[in-house]
Amino acid sequence: MHVALDARTATPAFPGIGRYVHNLLRVLPTVLEEGEELTVLCGAAGTPAGPVIKSSVFGLQQQWEVRRVLKKHRATVYHSPYYAMPYFPGVPTVVTIHDIIPMVLPAQVAPRVRRLFPFLLRRAMHTAEHFIADSAHTRDDLCQYLGLASERITVVPLAPEPHFRPADEEEVAAVRWRLNLPPRYVLYVGSNKPHKNLVRLLDAWAMVAAEQVLVIAGVWDERYPEARQAVEKQELSDLVRFLGPVTEADLPALYTGTDLFVFPSIYEGFGFPVIEAMACGAPVVCSHAASLPEVGGTAARYVDPYDVDAMAAAIGEVLADNALRRQMQQASLAQATRFSWEETARRTAAVYRSVG
Repeated sequence: MHVALDARTATPAFPGIGRYVHNLLRVLPTVLEEGEELTVLCGAAGTPAGPVIKSSVFGLQQQWEVRRVLKKHRATVYHSPYYAMPYFPGVPTVVTIHDIIPMVLPAQVAPRVRRLFPFLLRRAMHTAEHFIADSAHTRDDLCQYLGLASERITVVPLAPEPHFRPADEEEVAAVRWRLNLPPRYVLYVGSNKPHKNLVRLLDAWAMVAAEQVLVIAGVWDERYPEARQAVEKQELSDLVRFLGPVTEADLPALYTGTDLFVFPSIYEGFGFPVIEAMACGAPVVCSHAASLPEVGGTAARYVDPYDVDAMAAAIGEVLADNALRRQMQQASLAQATRFSWEETARRTAAVYRSVG
């Protein structure tokens, strides 16, 4: 078996998918058996190292360029981590689908994406021998919205990276000083896209009589100003901090130092921030939507993402009870140990073998 893994999405333009590809590349070589090979197809920048595909995942040229490279390197299995892909690769193909937000929440994506996504995903359906889904919820969505047979889908959960672990007090203090954070804070990490549900989180935060500041960290998309507008409207500027993007090196200490991690998202294919926070020992309140209960298990406190009163009550209850927070911290650490990239790689390799 000779697997070609398409790593053109291992760029900042694809943060979640890029993390997935990066970690597969890190661990897959350790789980392949004797006689099994891995070739990495890289983008025009030449990283990671491997045969270069000049066309982007959206370029028409990839339809023949990838096929030519696969043939040249004698690949017997092609793995695309993205639905926009070559649809005639010439070898058995595995495709990872992380979520189908444009079909589940069409009003929250651009019209162009709303039109193209179902078309391209159906092309992938006709190409792939097998699909990998990050969660059972994504698998079920593929079956419900696209009629894909469940036996063509294998659920392979993701995991926190090794550096997500409880930081020591010195690290926490240093990051708090560098980011100018107060001694106590509640944390959200993620984008401000509509499905992340930040406006309702801010509405709930306005109802919580807390000593902490709500810290919102992550890439800010200027197309969605509603969260900042909500802060101004409710006069929460003294109680909310927008950090913007945070370096990967600072994230573990940021998670470790928080009194509570909140994640009210309406839809997640997996939900990296929840498992990262848990791996750092943070108590977690998150929505019970989509895949999040699969990630948080019994360790998280769940809320209806549309129920602002319930969200405020859950946040307030955890913040007011030190013993409960300590209990949730231990539960988070235990839950995080159930996920590992080694297991993700082993299950992925097993899918390769089933088609190759």
